[in-house]
Formats: sequence, C-alpha cells, structure tokens
Amino acid sequence: MIFSKATVEPTLNALGANGFRFAWLVNLGSEFLFTDNETNLNFSGNEYLSGGELLGLSSITREKGIKLQSYSFTLSGVHQETASRLLFLLNETGEPVSARNVAGMNGEVWLALLDEGGRHITQTIKMYQGTLQSWKESDSGSSVRISITLASPWSKPTLTKGRFTSDDNQQQLYPGDGFFAHAHREIKSLGWGADG
Repeated sequence: MIFSKATVEPTLNALGANGFRFAWLVNLGSEFLFTDNETNLNFSGNEYLSGGELLGLSSITREKGIKLQSYSFTLSGVHQETASRLLFLLNETGEPVSARNVAGMNGEVWLALLDEGGRHITQTIKMYQGTLQSWKESDSGSSVRISITLASPWSKPTLTKGRFTSDDNQQQLYPGDGFFAHAHREIKSLGWGADG
C-alpha cells in the first residue's frame, strides 16, 4: 500500500473520525465486483454487490522489498448463475458448454473507508493487485463456494510468451476451430511416454 501526500490526510481524517467503518472491495476482471459491506457500494463508476458472498479474506503482509506472495479469498453462497458466468462459457440458454480460461484474469482488493452510516465510500486504499492463479469450486446443489487465489504480478518473472490451451482461447484466436472443444473433459490421463 502506497500513500501519496494527497491520500494521507483524507485517510487519517477517516481513521480518526467517530464511528469509523470499513469494507473490502474485490474486483475480478472488472466484471465480477463483490463487497463484504451490508449494502452495495459504488466505486469508480462500478457497483460492488453485497450479497454475503465475500468472506474468508486472507491477511495482507507488507514488507519493503518485492515479495512473491499470493492472496486468497472465498466466495460463499454464490448464486449458480454468477458462478457459471465466472467459471464457464455459456451457450444461448445459459448452460455451461466448456470451462472458461480465467487464469491470468486481473484481480484487485481494496480497503474502503466508509462514512458513519456505512453507505458511502470516503477513501479507498488498494491493498493487493495480481492475476487469478487458481480457483476451487464446491457445489452443494443450491449454492456454490469458490476459493480464489490471486498471484503477485512478480510471481512469474520467467514466464515466456505463450497461451493457455482452452476452447475459449482457441475460439478467440481462430473462430470456428474445434480442436480444443473437448479439452475440459479428461477421459484418460495421458503422460509423456505413457500407453494410450
């Protein structure tokens, strides 16, 4: 977290006010916006939804040097429609057709300082920025719990140019090519040198 002269005074005023309140804001790819506040919050022209989904945020450690840390949080009670939009490509009727390539999706975690009523943001501090590294889903039939890990942008300094092989990625580059249409289904694991 970096404070500039322009943000120090408003932040100190907010922290010193009677009835100090805060909320967490999570932005995944500018498409999925969540807050743990009791009401929806508007920030930078976007509405962060408060449906009780955002919980289990990990602590953030700050140090002087560059640290290759990751950041994890959990979305719980997520509506299946939202989970499907986040994790899968959908057809015209809203049914999942293949896994969505979300690895590398940008993610940000903000700390929002609120007014005494807890409905308006007075100051924000960006606490973490990274890319979606992994996710794990558990479905109970009526709700979904998704654990998401964001990786530091410094965690893959030796990554070479390339791409993930998914049908979504292939369709973006070569529309109509069905080579990876069934890549999300694993019938038999094949390794290098293994019998097919």
